[in-house]
Amino acid sequence: VLDDPSPALALVSELAEGQQLSTLLRAFEQAGVRPDVSAAIWLLRRILPALAALHDCGPAVSHGMLTPNRIVLAPGGGLVVTEIALGSAMAMLGRAPFEAWKEFGVV
Repeated sequence: VLDDPSPALALVSELAEGQQLSTLLRAFEQAGVRPDVSAAIWLLRRILPALAALHDCGPAVSHGMLTPNRIVLAPGGGLVVTEIALGSAMAMLGRAPFEAWKEFGVV
C-alpha cells in the first residue's frame, strides 16, 4: 500500500531494498534471541491491510508464495511483499505442497 500521493495498492517490478524477514528470523535464532511479541503484532498490523487490499482486487490475484522469504523489511521500516504475482503460477505447476516446499521453499 502506497502512502503518497494517496493510499493505493501497487505491484512494483523492481528490486526491494532491505532485509528479508527470513534472514532476520535466522539471525535472531542464531543469537538465541526470541523476537518480542510486539514485533510480531507490528508486522501483522502492517501486512494484513495490504493483503486485504490485494484480495479485494479480485480472485485472479494470489499470494500463494507468501513466506518470510518474500517479506522484506525496508530501510525506513516499511514492509515489502515480493514476488506476489507468482502465487497463482504455483497452482498451475500441479506440485503437492511438500514438493513445492522442497523445490521452491514455499508453502
